Amino acid sequence: MLWKNSWFQIAFFTGGLLVIDSGPNPLFSQSNPTPPTTPAYTPPATPSASSTPPVTPPTPTPATPIGPQAGQTWTNSLGMVFKPVPGTSVLFNQYDTTVQDYRAFVQATGREQPGGIYAIKVKDKGAGSHSLAWDLNPNLSWSKPGFDQGPTHPVVGVSWNDAIAFCEWLTQKERAEGKLGQKQMYRLPTDSEWSAAAGVGKYPWGDAWPPPAGGANYADEAYAASMPGTGWPHIPGNDGYPRTSPVGSFAANRYGLYDMGGNVWQWCMDWYQASMNSAEVRAGYPAFNKDGGGHTYKVLRGGSWRNMTPAGFAVGYHEIDVPGGPDVPAGRRDRSGFRVVVVIAAP
Repeated sequence: MLWKNSWFQIAFFTGGLLVIDSGPNPLFSQSNPTPPTTPAYTPPATPSASSTPPVTPPTPTPATPIGPQAGQTWTNSLGMVFKPVPGTSVLFNQYDTTVQDYRAFVQATGREQPGGIYAIKVKDKGAGSHSLAWDLNPNLSWSKPGFDQGPTHPVVGVSWNDAIAFCEWLTQKERAEGKLGQKQMYRLPTDSEWSAAAGVGKYPWGDAWPPPAGGANYADEAYAASMPGTGWPHIPGNDGYPRTSPVGSFAANRYGLYDMGGNVWQWCMDWYQASMNSAEVRAGYPAFNKDGGGHTYKVLRGGSWRNMTPAGFAVGYHEIDVPGGPDVPAGRRDRSGFRVVVVIAAP
């Protein structure tokens, strides 16, 4: 007889019953192995503050400066190169504003010049004698000043207001392009800034008169030969240019600026005050004694291709003209251009 989980082997022997063995029944038992023991989870030890290495924050990358920087030569979007001048907080364009610079402004803005510009007209006085006088020619303009000019000649026939409009356009253009900071701007030089850039000599080239060969573009033999008849006063020598010359044709001054004397007169920001010209200059040019109360004329500096006298080229000499306007030809002459400066950081 069998019971679950146990079994009996029974043997019959004569005379009795013998139980030989007993134990688990290998046929009917169910195996229940003991599951393996899983080690208890032990979290990693938290390092102490004293053992934690310090975390060094990343070094921020310095921002790239925008626009011109103090004491450094800088080139703008038109390819105009600006130079530092000691004693000023601006950079000076190394050249006068060129025809191609001004053309970019006109093409972008559509600015026109109604009424023409003033140009020198030769008047025949008879017997081989001639004189010069300003003449308003409605057929002339900055792009047709009455003589040949290439793209790198200084623009002429622009008034003070025309020059200011150019500076404002270029400022807005380059701020929008991210090439100029919001506190940086283009403008004309002040009278004192122009004086600092001209140097300490009596003339832009030094103290000697007449100017040295190759020193500047002025009214010399090339100019005289272009005029009708003979006997026109002029400076000795021949620079090869009867009117304007390409910028950079003559030697730069100590600050790397070209044509600070000759080629074209350069507009400045300032209103003219009679005290700007010396008593000696005002005695020779009585018109300079009248400044209109200080709000009639703007200052021009540097002389032009038409100048031939020591006074006109003297660093301290101040020419004057009315500022003009967008719709009037006043202030637009075939001898007048401008040079711009860039303000590194406006106050």
